[in-house]
Amino acid sequence: SNPRRQAAVALAGVVLITVGAELLKPAIRVLTGHGPDHGDFAMVRGNAGWLVVWLAAGWTAAFVEELFFRGFLMHSLHAVIPVRSAAWGRWLVALALTSVAFGCCHAYQGQT
Repeated sequence: SNPRRQAAVALAGVVLITVGAELLKPAIRVLTGHGPDHGDFAMVRGNAGWLVVWLAAGWTAAFVEELFFRGFLMHSLHAVIPVRSAAWGRWLVALALTSVAFGCCHAYQGQT
């Protein structure tokens, strides 16, 4: 509940995700034979209005997905996993199941 610590952890997470994504790009190209396709974002280049719309839509979708998958679904699964399991074990199972569900819901987007 220390705000400075929370900000530091959030910043560290952003840095790790950004660096990790950059490090994974060559591996993705080797494994899939092609890199990410950013063609859908061509209309945003040089157009501040479309940039705002895309950012708002992306952030809204991400927020709602997190509320559903991590907020509602993960907590609901944790509640129905047998009590005899260790608390952290129930959370890990719930996390794994919601991660698989999230991945399946985004499978239509392709490999990259």
